[in-house]
Amino acid sequence: EFRRVLFRSCVRGHARVGCERLVDATLAVKRHRRRQQRNRGRNRGCGRLRPAVHPSRHPVSVFPAFFNCLNRLEAPPPRPIVQETVIITSFDSLGLSAELLRAVAEQGYTQPTPIQAQAIPVVLGRKDLLAAAQTGTGKTAGFTLPLLQILNEKGHGKAVRCLILVPTRELAAQVQESVRTYGKYKPRRSTTIFGGVNINPQVAELRRGVDIVVATPGRLLDHVQQKTIDLRHVEILVLDEADRMLDMGFIHDIRRIIGDRKSTRLNSSHGY
Repeated sequence: EFRRVLFRSCVRGHARVGCERLVDATLAVKRHRRRQQRNRGRNRGCGRLRPAVHPSRHPVSVFPAFFNCLNRLEAPPPRPIVQETVIITSFDSLGLSAELLRAVAEQGYTQPTPIQAQAIPVVLGRKDLLAAAQTGTGKTAGFTLPLLQILNEKGHGKAVRCLILVPTRELAAQVQESVRTYGKYKPRRSTTIFGGVNINPQVAELRRGVDIVVATPGRLLDHVQQKTIDLRHVEILVLDEADRMLDMGFIHDIRRIIGDRKSTRLNSSHGY
C-alpha cells in the first residue's frame, strides 16, 4: 500500500521517469528496516550490539537515493503567466501638437492603438524604430503624426526633408492622403512619385519644392538619375511595408537609394 501511494503521488507530480527508481528506493528502505528489526531481536539476549547493517550496505547509500526520488514528487514550478502589455492612453499624452490632435479628433479617433501608443513617442524622440503590426491597426498614422510634428518644428523650404518609400502606387496614394489629412491645420508640402504615369508633372512638383516625398523605389531612381530630386537634406527616412518591398525584388533599388551615398548623397538622420 505504501508503494502504491508513492506511485500515485509520483504520477500526480508529473515525474513518471523517476517512478521505478522511487519504488526501488522504497523497497530498499523497507528491507533496511526489516533488517534493523531482526538485529534488534537478536541483540536483546546478547551482551554486545551487532551492527544494524553490514558495513558494505550502510544506509547512507540508500537514503540519499530515497530523498532524491521524493524530491521528484514535488509538482513542477508553475509556468510564468505571460500577458501582452496593452498600453491604454490617449492621444493627448503622446506629446502631439494641438493642430495634430484636432485633426485626429475630427477623424473620430479618441484612443490610439497599441502600435501607435508605442511608436509615436519613439519617433518623437528621434530614435530609429522597427515596428510590425497587423493590417488596420493604424501603422500609417503611427509614423505620419510624429514626422509631421518634427517637420513643423522648422519652417518651409524647398529641400526634401522626409522620404517615404512604399512598394505600390496604391499605398503611396494612401500615405499621401494620411499626410494631408493629419496635416490639415499645419500643412506641409508633399507629393507622390510612382511609375506608370507621365514623369513631367512630378518634375514640376519637385521643382516647386516639397517637404515630404512618398515614392516607389523604381520611379525615385529615375528622378535620381535625371537629377530632378535632391536627397542631400533628407532627415527622416521611412520604409513602409519593407518586407513587401523585399519580396517584390526592390532590394537592389533600395540599396542604391540609401546605401550608395556617393551617388545619391542621402543623409538620413532618423530612419523608421
